[in-house]
Amino acid sequence: MRRRTPLTATALACLLAVAGTACGNQVNSGDGDGDGDRGGDGDGGAGSAGRAKGADRADATHGTGPLSGTRWTVRSLTAGGRAYRPPTDAHLAFEGKSRASGSYGCNTFDADVTVTGRNVTFREQESTTRGCDPAVSDFEDRLAATLRAGALEFARKGDALTLTTAKGDHVDLAAGKTPRDVPLTGTKWVVNTLVEGGSSISVPGGAASAAHLTFGKGGEVSGTLGCNRFSAEAKIGDDGTLTLSDPAMTRMVCDDRAMRTERALSRLFGGAKVDYEVNGNSLRLIAPDGRGAVATAAPAVPPTDGATGRTGR
Repeated sequence: MRRRTPLTATALACLLAVAGTACGNQVNSGDGDGDGDRGGDGDGGAGSAGRAKGADRADATHGTGPLSGTRWTVRSLTAGGRAYRPPTDAHLAFEGKSRASGSYGCNTFDADVTVTGRNVTFREQESTTRGCDPAVSDFEDRLAATLRAGALEFARKGDALTLTTAKGDHVDLAAGKTPRDVPLTGTKWVVNTLVEGGSSISVPGGAASAAHLTFGKGGEVSGTLGCNRFSAEAKIGDDGTLTLSDPAMTRMVCDDRAMRTERALSRLFGGAKVDYEVNGNSLRLIAPDGRGAVATAAPAVPPTDGATGRTGR
């Protein structure tokens, strides 16, 4: 289930599809005059080609362009005249008229987006601060810098999308289907990011992967908040909210980093309605005060020989 209000892809997909169609027609025409709507005879009777262009624009206007529900995978980055190969998970997705999100390859990000004609501008990029392999970190820095380099001209052709800066640096992307949402219940959700004051902060080292939650189909949730194990009642509302009771917990004392994570996650409990959103293999939980967490579904562990039940919590 998708809950977060800004995550409506139709409007921006419409804008991108309209601009992308015009751009594609211009590239294919080869006339160099920048007028992708003119036929060769200029008499208003452009024939089947002109009618096809008009049909494309009308279809995109109704929000049925091929960018709807699309995740764009980064295929390559060219910066300063040098090509860089991306990490496997580098991607982005446009979400509504003014938002985009994705992954630089290791750290995830969100950004405000402005679309004007054939240009898209990424603003207010916020990302997690997870420690990554040095080679991946280098790519992430270059990709982030490219996306925030002002207005990027975008050109779409089939399942390919290119974002180009004024200096000629460019990101080449390919369309792929948005991953199917992982079920909320029965999944072990590993907390990797805390949300505080509108910013995303990686779970401190040492507490990473220690904090996790599993929602049961019987209305319960259990796991670890970073230090102590817990169990609580969980009411899943039809309005995309969760109501988590005060948790029953063990009473261990851990290091400051683990306890800091535990205190942050404890704000989600206590009976207030918590907005939740499942997007692919990611779960976002936001309390009424705007604080919360982001978790990722742990890989499923195959059952041992003859076992049929779920494994591990």
